Amino acid sequence: MIRKLIKVEFHKYKKTPIYLIICMIPLFMFSLIFIDFHLRKDLIISNSLKFFHISQGWKILFLENFMINGWFIILPSIVIIIVCLSNHIENANNTWKLILSRPIKKTNLFLSKLITNIIFATSIIFFNFVFVFIVGIHYNMLHDINLFMVSIYIFVEILAVIAIISFQELLHLLSKNELAPVVIGITASFGSIFLGQSKILGSIIPYCFILNLSPTCNSNTLIQSSIISFVYIVFSIFLGIIIFNRKDVK
Repeated sequence: MIRKLIKVEFHKYKKTPIYLIICMIPLFMFSLIFIDFHLRKDLIISNSLKFFHISQGWKILFLENFMINGWFIILPSIVIIIVCLSNHIENANNTWKLILSRPIKKTNLFLSKLITNIIFATSIIFFNFVFVFIVGIHYNMLHDINLFMVSIYIFVEILAVIAIISFQELLHLLSKNELAPVVIGITASFGSIFLGQSKILGSIIPYCFILNLSPTCNSNTLIQSSIISFVYIVFSIFLGIIIFNRKDVK
């Protein structure tokens, strides 16, 4: 049943710019980092060693994509927009009444929207890393790459994104104003660079989770981030299902 509902969700998104976003954001990031390395590769390498004590080519590449090109702000912001679009589709067409009146488990409806959003967000992460790798190959920055660490890094980043999606869905369920969760999320995402200066706030505010995953972070940070993200995912989904199951047909 959930599989069928996910297919319906994908069909709904055809009327939104989501597919364009999935394609354009990674291409935009690719353009930024490609031009960046083309214009100042030597300076990037020397600054990475001087200020961050990083000499590995793949870490320099990831750091440039992450910090200078603002991936830690762009990714959560796009995720917030994706979640907003999934809810806006139903609100704009006033289809909640029709959907909730059908003999379908509300839990399955909630999970299908959540899974669809996760698929879209994960696609953006995947394509971004593919393009980063292409730049790395072109500029010979991947000769010392640690594929195991890269895999762990991608996994933890996906966990952090799922935590943001789950929490954002929860905010939409709790808010009567469609734009309120978006404003909260975008503001917190752009403010994460300041909120993240506090270890406590940076650890408990989901919009800071991506910032914590800088390529300069150590294994302890990755483990801590994974645990906190998992807690947020379980909490947000559990509470979200309870609230959604109480949603009335109006």
